[in-house]
Amino acid sequence: MNPNPQITIYGVAVALLLATCPACDNTPRKGLAQGPMVQRVSSDEFSVVWYDHNPKTMKCQAKAESGELFDVRAIDADKFGRRVATFKGLLPDTEYTYRLGDGKEDIRTFVTRTAPAPSTGADAAPSTKFRILAFGDSGSGDSEQYKLAKEMLKHKPAIVVHTGDLIYPDGERADYPAKFYDPYAALISSAALYPCAGNHDVRTARAAPMFEEFELPTNGPKGETPERNYWFDYGSVRFIAIDTNVYRDKLNDIIAPWMDKALADPGPRWKICFFHHPVYSNANYGPTRKLWNTIVPVMEKHGVQLVLSGHDHLYERTHPIREQKIVAPGRGTVYVTTGAGGAKLYPKKSEPIPEIETASDGSHSFTIIDVTNDALELKQIDINGAIIDTCDIPHQTAIDAPLESSAEPSRIAA
Repeated sequence: MNPNPQITIYGVAVALLLATCPACDNTPRKGLAQGPMVQRVSSDEFSVVWYDHNPKTMKCQAKAESGELFDVRAIDADKFGRRVATFKGLLPDTEYTYRLGDGKEDIRTFVTRTAPAPSTGADAAPSTKFRILAFGDSGSGDSEQYKLAKEMLKHKPAIVVHTGDLIYPDGERADYPAKFYDPYAALISSAALYPCAGNHDVRTARAAPMFEEFELPTNGPKGETPERNYWFDYGSVRFIAIDTNVYRDKLNDIIAPWMDKALADPGPRWKICFFHHPVYSNANYGPTRKLWNTIVPVMEKHGVQLVLSGHDHLYERTHPIREQKIVAPGRGTVYVTTGAGGAKLYPKKSEPIPEIETASDGSHSFTIIDVTNDALELKQIDINGAIIDTCDIPHQTAIDAPLESSAEPSRIAA
């Protein structure tokens, strides 16, 4: 029997300049301006964000696979206003059909799915397999971005992680329709997208437009701007999003202690961190050394298996690394740069570095991660659907054990 749902619904009306929606004029009309976009999916809730042209009160209605109907109503919004609907008290790992309308006429119908129930502890049942899609450096508005977005749809992710630089050149709100909502319309209406801020996003008011578009967790470091750093659980994975567009002192004094607490929970089987600047890279920008002695030791302390970044516009994957040494699978962290999401590509440097196990700079691409009980099964898919890399990342074991004497030192860390 389904639980009695407690449904929360709220709407935020935001007056937009005409530049925010180039297709808009001053004439009231029906239909969606931007969205819908699914946000904050957990095992018992999800939110829907959208902009519409309807001056009336809008209804957002969700129906479970069982046929149970959740019917709620948003507050009135000005034309071109933003609305947010949040459904709570839902069932885990369940498909919900939702539709938007004014009570008389539906705009469209969409489908999303709640997260699997958390699987924690040594005696927990095997967790439900699900798929993550990750990419970054996407918001060019070019044909490559749109073509890559179509390829992403074929892989049907449960959630999407974006490693920053959603909007080029300056993260301005006026560019979101053409460089985010239009290319990813079908993707974000079903799979929740979680972003972190890139260096281009922060050029406008320290990424304020990005944080106004998304509904993200507000559990970041105390005293810091909400949503800039946050964590969330999805199934058997704890995700940590970090804003690396800050000085080393803030990383060390504020973000690292907060991460230490967020990663200390022994429940989640898998731990994945994502942020814009790569710890290791061998392309245009290279490694981000301010991370090495600030947040990297915290991630190693708690056995983070995978780190996703962007910034350099190509694909790179490291060997497992711990204490700046190459170690055996299951003994360190794998760092992936997935920055080939749509912007102009950067070539890898001709002189290889030992940390990078494989790299591809010849085509735009994105990362698929299938989460199972035993491994994170990673694939890199290019713009034509070809698999350009595969890697299974096993669950870390004995992370507090000393490294073997055969561990290979890092050349660039010297």
